[in-house]
Amino acid sequence: MNFWIYILILLSYGTKFTLTSAQTPNILWITIEDTSPQFIGCYGNSDARTPTIDCIAEEGV
Repeated sequence: MNFWIYILILLSYGTKFTLTSAQTPNILWITIEDTSPQFIGCYGNSDARTPTIDCIAEEGV
């Protein structure tokens, strides 16, 4: 009897994460050590060409 209760608890615990994982956003954390925002195009610098960072910033939350 205890074995089946243990199995049910394990199975219900796994479904909790599958239901909430579809609702949570993916998070991408980018750390650039030696670049300040003034040198990135998505922050208004028209001279900087950073198409990949601009695309990530445009599609981000």
